[in-house]
Amino acid sequence: MNELKQLVTFVQTTSLNDIDPAVVEQAKLILMDSMGAILHGNQTEEVRRLAAMHSVSDGVPVLGLSTNASDVIAAMVNAQGMVSQELDEGNVFAKGHPASHILPALLSVAYRRKSSGRDFLESFLLGYEVTARLGHAVRLKPAIHPHGNWAMVGGAAAVGKLLGWSGEKLEQAMSMSASLPMVSLWEQAFDGHRVRDVYVGVVNAINTLIPSLVEAGYTASLNGFQSIFDGILGEELSWEKAVYRLGSEYYLMRNYFKELSYCRYCHSPIEGLAALMQQETIDWNNVSRIDVYTYKLAAQLNRQTVSNKFAAKFSIPAAMADWLSRQQPSLNAQEWAKKIFVHEDPDIEAKLPAERNSRVVVTMSDGTTLSHYQVGAKGDPQRPFKEEDLKEKLVAMAGPVIGKDRCMELIDVCLDIENHTVEELIRLCVGHLRT
Repeated sequence: MNELKQLVTFVQTTSLNDIDPAVVEQAKLILMDSMGAILHGNQTEEVRRLAAMHSVSDGVPVLGLSTNASDVIAAMVNAQGMVSQELDEGNVFAKGHPASHILPALLSVAYRRKSSGRDFLESFLLGYEVTARLGHAVRLKPAIHPHGNWAMVGGAAAVGKLLGWSGEKLEQAMSMSASLPMVSLWEQAFDGHRVRDVYVGVVNAINTLIPSLVEAGYTASLNGFQSIFDGILGEELSWEKAVYRLGSEYYLMRNYFKELSYCRYCHSPIEGLAALMQQETIDWNNVSRIDVYTYKLAAQLNRQTVSNKFAAKFSIPAAMADWLSRQQPSLNAQEWAKKIFVHEDPDIEAKLPAERNSRVVVTMSDGTTLSHYQVGAKGDPQRPFKEEDLKEKLVAMAGPVIGKDRCMELIDVCLDIENHTVEELIRLCVGHLRT
């Protein structure tokens, strides 16, 4: 696998000094947003219980809780919290969530090693780039969710970079991680099962263990990635996409941030409906149905009846109905979800990966229609969040956990992480709100 070796060499030989400052600044924004997602998500009952079950007196802090755990468990718990509320960032080209597969394990390893913020940022950025490129190269089988599989390789690359590994050791770290993916099913998310979060938790636990496995002498073939993602979990693997303009163009710049707490595939339809509501006065008593036309991956989120609130995050009808009921409290979300129908549109599919669009058509009881074509969603590369937007988002997510003052300190440290330590970063996120 010459291309995968190119990625190994890229990680090994690239330093922060070689990277465009705009890319470095974007990596800091991703770090800041991700820390907020972890702090917010770690307040869910499942995360709190899991952390309490594995509490130790001396370990790695679980962010936003007054709990320490072993480095492996802390990575796992922080990862599961990060994705639990569907507010973590993602990547247009990768078709998944790179940062969540990298950051929690890297935080654990960096905290234990008392790493500098500069080394940490460099490792995070390069690991993210590997992850995004592999995600762009792989087309998963329709049943496979992009949590816990191709993205974990970049996490191992980041950990290996932080440890100063090169050559065979770094290659083995990435090969070992590439050989241990989850068989992560969309069905679990559709049915509202939080094992979907555990997929990401397990790969972060694995990547925290990778250094010990490599040092102990365990090995894996670099060819394993090809076998797994070009026939078992995936149905196509394009190495050309993985290494195209490697080092001169950063796919990290194609990341997106999220405003709404639903699967990204739901955002464009919701924004399309919001646009219609701004353009027209809609008599909801006379709406007979809403049709959503979108790309293939999004169109599979078509269930009109869901089992719980978590499943509603992975259903366009349920998510749109939930959002609509928040704007119009008199409307019943469960009933309205049954009026929303989702369809695949080949013309919209053809816009991928540059645009992830939707067309929303509201049909009235007299047969008249209102229609809006929505290009992407807020937070996409074409409609990026401003830095101030992300700061406000972090305060909204993390303020109730650590307080506004510490949120502002956390923002400052994230945006100037080169001049801080990872311990400083994590200590700002320890424990509950203090007055």
